[in-house]
Amino acid sequence: MNNLADSSQLLARLPDGEGGISGSIGTIGVSTPNLATIVTNLLMVAFLVAGIFFLVQLVLGGLSWISAGGDSKALDAARSRITNAVIGLVIVVSSVSIAVIVTQALGVDIFTRSITIGG
Repeated sequence: MNNLADSSQLLARLPDGEGGISGSIGTIGVSTPNLATIVTNLLMVAFLVAGIFFLVQLVLGGLSWISAGGDSKALDAARSRITNAVIGLVIVVSSVSIAVIVTQALGVDIFTRSITIGG
């Protein structure tokens, strides 16, 4: 039971007041991103994924169109896939535009930050 009191005293002595915990090894600095950084990163990743998805759907629609070989049902399916991909692109571009307008109106500049991957 005395070990519990000793461990709480040890933990009370460890914080160094500089945002990290110091011990006999050194200081561990842990920073947490703020909400704006998280939202910015999520928006950028969502727009990137949507753009890649559009490109994949457009290529698959084009390949389906080429391989239709005169089959009217396959040609209609390919045409529908390409049309849906273009509609999706219009929706993504519109949402980016709305996000830019809203952030400029609120005075928040979330699209100038860069995303660092792996480093």
